[in-house]
Amino acid sequence: MVNDRLVHVLESRNLLSNVQCGFRKDHSTWATWSDWKRLSKRPSPEKKQVLAVFFDLEKAYDTTWRYGILKDLFDLDFRGRLPIFFSNFLKDRHFKVKTENTFSSSYHQENGVPQGSILSPLLFNLKINNIINSASKHINSSLFVDDFAIYAEDKHLQHLERTIQLCINNVQKWVSENGFRFSVSKTTCVHFHRQRIYTEPALHLDGQPIPVKDRSKATRLRDGASVSKLEEKVAAAVYFPEHPDR
Repeated sequence: MVNDRLVHVLESRNLLSNVQCGFRKDHSTWATWSDWKRLSKRPSPEKKQVLAVFFDLEKAYDTTWRYGILKDLFDLDFRGRLPIFFSNFLKDRHFKVKTENTFSSSYHQENGVPQGSILSPLLFNLKINNIINSASKHINSSLFVDDFAIYAEDKHLQHLERTIQLCINNVQKWVSENGFRFSVSKTTCVHFHRQRIYTEPALHLDGQPIPVKDRSKATRLRDGASVSKLEEKVAAAVYFPEHPDR
């Protein structure tokens, strides 16, 4: 009941970004995938290049800042019993590890949202939501649970690098201030282009260079055959009856 009412308030007041597609009704990976498909296949008569960064948050679900969740609820004008309920829900959490018939000692869990609770995905969405606001308004972004990506397009790579790097710095600042942490080695930069002479972009995260890879989860969409195969799998997995009203 608490979850349903909070979801209703957040969605009816548009308090969650439309970019967030995880743990939400009428949102799914299909929305993010279709955006990347259009981006990778559309023609570019102006020879614009697209530079994207796919971030990896380390153990985001288990390191969610609990005080940050309560602060975000307060910033969204939630008062009275609801914040008190969530405060009691999150505090004094302990866990044990079981191996066969042996249990470990009990450990206190200082941060993170409880595994297996119906409230946890919503509370995580609430906390991660503002990562989108930390990015520049001139930057496109996508978010599915904790998979965050930013991208921009321009004819000149130097302009793209400068724009994306400023956005990375802002996002990194927000992440540090809100108890999360990026994995630099798993964060990926992808360069969509049709230039005859290739220049590898240079971007940095937390003072370390971001790896530039030719193929990642999204770059497979550049290959028309891969897109077609994915479309076939989706069509085969989704069943549409001839008479849906019957």
